[in-house]
Amino acid sequence: MTPLRQRYIEDMHLRGLAPTTQRSYVHYVTGFARFFDSICSTSA
Repeated sequence: MTPLRQRYIEDMHLRGLAPTTQRSYVHYVTGFARFFDSICSTSA
């Protein structure tokens, strides 16, 4: 697990988010990062 992902999960835990909410957030942020990466690599 990357340090950024670990910090994101720890921050969500400190804010009191439910484990299912944390999993959903990580899932959608990962998808957004992949989408953003694909756009950046095709626009160059």
